[in-house]
Amino acid sequence: MNNIYKDFFTTLNEYLITLEIDKKHKGIEGCSTQEIESIEKRKGNLPIAYKEYLKSIGKKFLFEFMDAEDMAFDDLDYIEQFGKGIFETNKLKMERPFMVISERRNDYITFIYLDEGDNPKTWIMSEYWDEEEKGENLEIRTDSFTDLILSFFQQSLINFPFTFNWVTEEDKKDKDVVKKRYMNWFRNLQSIEEKINSNSSNNTLVKQLNSKFLEYYLPSKNTIIEELNSFNKTNYKKTISNKIQYIDNLSQQNPNKNENKIVKWIKKYLFNSTQQQ
Repeated sequence: MNNIYKDFFTTLNEYLITLEIDKKHKGIEGCSTQEIESIEKRKGNLPIAYKEYLKSIGKKFLFEFMDAEDMAFDDLDYIEQFGKGIFETNKLKMERPFMVISERRNDYITFIYLDEGDNPKTWIMSEYWDEEEKGENLEIRTDSFTDLILSFFQQSLINFPFTFNWVTEEDKKDKDVVKKRYMNWFRNLQSIEEKINSNSSNNTLVKQLNSKFLEYYLPSKNTIIEELNSFNKTNYKKTISNKIQYIDNLSQQNPNKNENKIVKWIKKYLFNSTQQQ
């Protein structure tokens, strides 16, 4: 039987790397077979969808992709310990096998039941009872684990570009640094669209992933193309201008008339090229 979850997470991994999400943080990395087995020795068999997540992208804390929610294998000891505290605070005793898979800023946890098949629902619980909701702070978060991952993907597409405006003193040395980040993002979005168009998939989960991407990308596609064309044209002109300046400097350093004729011809050629853009 074809493992649709493996294909889904392999595709997601490829998209995140292409889009450079979490590149500046700990990066995208999967768990080894031994690391996954270390969980199963304690918890028993894990749902296939969750295992494929661990194999593909689940080792490190993906701050940007998961909007500061920690679902990392590397932090699982802390996640489970924090979850234990929340269960004790809420005086909730679980009757079924379960696993706490994430926490967000010491505020709430997400867990799955381990007896719900390959792609279980996810449940969310906060640290304290919500009196306005008659004490209920435990509820279904998503109808499946992959639905949770899709929600992270959708939100990361919206949130990630906001990070482009955060610049260090070193970054400020390039006055176009923010503009360049956006242009790089636009090019990466185009690359994902090309991948989708060239690799038709029958995998239902991959189709859902592609749909989330296209919902984000297509409404802005024409604007993105215009921005890239404008940016490329401006950059081309800057490049030509720099080359002309360089040639001027050479001609001033070398008074040879024949060589200066060549310099003038090159400048004329470069100027005409600029005008044609």
